[in-house]
Amino acid sequence: MMKKFYGIFIMLIVVQFSFAQKVTVPQLKSPENEYEFAMPNAILDWDAVSGVGEITYHVQLATDDAFTDLIVDQEATSISAYYNEYLLFGNQYYWRVKSSDDIGVSEWSETYTFTVFSEGQNKKPKDGSDNVDILPRFQWKKTIDGNTPTGIDGFDIEVDTSANFDSPLSRIYTSGYEDGDLMFELKADYLMFGTVYYWHLRPMHAQDAGTWTETWSFETALGVELKTPGNNESNIEFDEKLQWSKLDSDTNNIFEFTCQISLDEAFTDPVSLITKYTYVQPDFYKFGTEYFWRVKAAHPYDVSPWSEVRSFSTVGSIELKSPNNGQALNTYRPVLKWTNIASVSGYELRLSKNSDNSDAEYFVIPGASSNNYPLNTLDASMYYWSVRAFNGNDTSAWADNYSFSTLNVGINELGNISNLSVFPNPATNDVNIGFLVLQNADLTITISDILGKTMVEETVEVVSGEFRKSFDISKYDSGIYFLEIKNGESNIVKKFVVK
Repeated sequence: MMKKFYGIFIMLIVVQFSFAQKVTVPQLKSPENEYEFAMPNAILDWDAVSGVGEITYHVQLATDDAFTDLIVDQEATSISAYYNEYLLFGNQYYWRVKSSDDIGVSEWSETYTFTVFSEGQNKKPKDGSDNVDILPRFQWKKTIDGNTPTGIDGFDIEVDTSANFDSPLSRIYTSGYEDGDLMFELKADYLMFGTVYYWHLRPMHAQDAGTWTETWSFETALGVELKTPGNNESNIEFDEKLQWSKLDSDTNNIFEFTCQISLDEAFTDPVSLITKYTYVQPDFYKFGTEYFWRVKAAHPYDVSPWSEVRSFSTVGSIELKSPNNGQALNTYRPVLKWTNIASVSGYELRLSKNSDNSDAEYFVIPGASSNNYPLNTLDASMYYWSVRAFNGNDTSAWADNYSFSTLNVGINELGNISNLSVFPNPATNDVNIGFLVLQNADLTITISDILGKTMVEETVEVVSGEFRKSFDISKYDSGIYFLEIKNGESNIVKKFVVK
C-alpha cells in the first residue's frame, strides 16, 4: 500500500513539472534593429519575462552576428536592461538576450544590430563665409538624429590654413562640458588677419574618436572697417568720435588699435593714437580743417593692414540764429542767439554800429553749451554782429556779419496809449506809471533789471481813459530798470533809476 502511495506522489510531481510554463524568450526593445545613430553608452533594453521563481537574464553584445567576438557576456543580471559605455564610434554591434528561472532557460532572443553614430554636423562659421571674427566662435548641431549626444566626452575641432590640415598652424581644440552640460560651441585663439581657414570636427571619448565632418572654409576679417564719421563728411564738431568695427563680436578690449590722423592723405606727419577701444576722441582738432584717418589692429600673433583712408572736415564757424539778418526789432534789449558747437571752450561776440566793425565791442561767453547773449539797452541805431568759437588751441572764423535795427522802437510802436510817464525817477520806495488809453485792451506790464531779470510781470485790462498804477520797489537793488508795456507784438519801453 505504501509503495502504491509513493508511486502516485512521484507521478504527480512529474506531471506538475511537465505542465509548468517554460520561461519565455525576451523581446528586444531598443536600440531598434538596424538603428544607425546609437550613442556610445547605448542602453540595451528588453521586455521583462515571466517564469517560476527568480528571473535572470544573459546578455551578449558582439561585433559579429555569430557572437564569436564578444564585447559583453553578462550572465545572471536581474534587470531587463544593460548599460554600456565607450562603445566605438561607427562600429556595428549585435546583441541578444535569453532568460532563466528556477525551472529552466529560454532560447536566445532574435538578434538585433545597431551602429554607433560617428559624425557631428558643422554649423558656424558657415562654409565659404568671409569677414569672420579674428576670435571666431565655432558651433555645431546639438542633436544626432534628433537626440542630444550622450556617452561622449566632447568634440575635437581642427582648424588650419591648409585643407589637408598639415600646416604648422594646424591646431585641434577640444570642447567638453560646462556646468554639467555638453558644449556645442568653442571659441578659438587669435587667427591671422585676412586668411582662409579650414575646419572640421568629430565626437570623442576616452576610448575612441569619431569621423571628421566635411571640411568647411572661411576667411577672417582683413582688418577693421571704419564706421563714423562717413567719408568726406563736413562740419564735424569737436566731440565727434572716430569709430570702427569690432573684430570680435563677444569681447571688448582684447585688440590693440592704432588710429592715425593726418593733414594729408599720404600721412606725412601723422598723429598716432593707440587704444584697446574701437574709437578715439582726439582733443587737438582745429576749426575748419580737413583731416585724414585710418586704423590698423594688432594681437599677439599678427598685425592687420591699414584700413581704407577717410577724410572729414571740422566745423569752421558759428551759425547765427536770431535776430534774422536785417531784422527791425521792437526792443532796445535784444537777445542774440546762435548754434553752439560741442566741446569748445566758449564764444566771442562782436557788436558794432559800423559794417566794418571799426568801433566793435567784444564780449566773451564761456562754455560750449552757451548759445545766446542778452544785450544791455541799445540806442536807436543799426547794429552789426557776429560770433566765433574758441578752444584751447584755436579760434574759429567769424560767422557772417548779421545786422539788425532798433530805429523804430518807441512810443509809436504802441499806438493805443499816449502820454506815458514813469515817476518819480529816480525812485526809492514806489514807482508810478500813468498813460491815456485810447481803446479797451489787455496790456502786459513788465519791470526788469539791466541784466534782463524780470522783477514784475502783470497783465491788466484797461479801458479808454486815464490809467494809473503803482509798484513797490523798496526791495530792489540800486540801479537801472526798464518798464515795458506790451500789447501783442507792439510795445513801449521806459527806463527809470532806483536809488
